[in-house]
Amino acid sequence: MAATNEAFSRVRIDAQLRDQGWDVLDIHAVRFEYVLPDGTRADYVLCDRNGRALAVIEAKKAAINPAEAEAQAMGYARQLKVP
Repeated sequence: MAATNEAFSRVRIDAQLRDQGWDVLDIHAVRFEYVLPDGTRADYVLCDRNGRALAVIEAKKAAINPAEAEAQAMGYARQLKVP
């Protein structure tokens, strides 16, 4: 069941990224399950043409407090030196 929910979430997030002009098939621009320097994994890292991280997206269940997900994504962004 969890894999089904995760796959559904990814379809929705991918669609939203495409709507904003991101090519989700470009592995240099949109990175999935990106391994960070400390070994943790970000759900999505969006990168510029030079491969520099621009944004981190963390997908969470609706039951998770959004502030917790934001704090996690911000920690990941700091590791990646996101501007």
